[in-house]
Amino acid sequence: MTDLNSINASIVSPENWQDYKWQYRHSIRNVEQVSKHLNLTDTERQAIGKSSMPFLVTPYYLSLMDPNDIDDPIRKTIIPRLDEFVVGEEELVDPLGEDQLTKVEGLVHRYPDRVLFLVTNFCSTYCRYCTRSRLVGDYENHRYTRKKWDECIDYIQAHPQVHDVLLSGGDALSLPNHDLAYLIEKLDKIEHVQIIRIGTKIPAVLPMRVTQELCDAMKISDKIWCSVHFTHSRELTEDCIRALDLLHKNGFPMMSQTVLLKGVNDDPKELIKLFKGLIRHKVKPYYLLHCDLVKGSRHFRTTIERSQEILHEIQSHISGYAVPKLVVDLPGGAGKVQLGSSPMRKTGQGHEFLNYKNEWVLYPEVAKTNH
Repeated sequence: MTDLNSINASIVSPENWQDYKWQYRHSIRNVEQVSKHLNLTDTERQAIGKSSMPFLVTPYYLSLMDPNDIDDPIRKTIIPRLDEFVVGEEELVDPLGEDQLTKVEGLVHRYPDRVLFLVTNFCSTYCRYCTRSRLVGDYENHRYTRKKWDECIDYIQAHPQVHDVLLSGGDALSLPNHDLAYLIEKLDKIEHVQIIRIGTKIPAVLPMRVTQELCDAMKISDKIWCSVHFTHSRELTEDCIRALDLLHKNGFPMMSQTVLLKGVNDDPKELIKLFKGLIRHKVKPYYLLHCDLVKGSRHFRTTIERSQEILHEIQSHISGYAVPKLVVDLPGGAGKVQLGSSPMRKTGQGHEFLNYKNEWVLYPEVAKTNH
């Protein structure tokens, strides 16, 4: 791993390092900055320069990467590679069909009883397999304001069947405390909203953002659940554990989601280590997600069969409390299906699943690539 003192040209004081605002101000955004801390290959340099998706990583998360190992699992998820430009015909800019399910700008209503509320397009660190790579960092075309939030809240108020709201983006916990409190207070007042979920990777990539002040902003409502995103057991540092413990002590139930990524975490031993670590710190492993069909992500995707093999190996070596659901989020907004319980049939193009609408939906795995 990188020496934290080498992240800045001068020595970083412990006080600065633990200040999330300092981390934001010193985020690494381009090839010149990152090359001061990682020994980049020529192909990594080319990919950073070519990628249309923004490149951004906190000094903290960068410090978890091995500066000399191109196969470092955390490095592979953050540093662009030329593999991103090999696009399969099955891959989509909007793999989950969220744009067509958007009822008000920023609000996706797919399932009858729940909505996805996109409250920001900013993440403190951008993952290369991001489902919403079309949106994150696009401040020119996607601006999130209280006026737009209020329009989304009005929609939720007008639809009494909605009892579950997921605040996501971007990363919901990247919002300032007062903005987060504003959203939570408004949603809490809607009687038919029973659950407010907050989707975040902050504990893994910027754990110093989790402060008592943040928790106080969230405690406006007793409906809050945290949906935390973890990729690898190396993310469970002392700083991360402190953040999780603080969220737990403040009464927030926590569930995790992990995207299964080839060459990163598609090893049962690694996932067992991660899930055991999460359950130890009061995080219930909830979803193990088969990587979405997002454009340029083919090099990250396992096959359906390999995903099932990995889950089978996990189940026999870990407590049932720590075993997540293995799910596929079907393209076109067709919904999630759980491998092992949802009806499935193999075709020449991939697999078909019976979704929540009782429709057979193709999840394509065999397709040509476009260079």
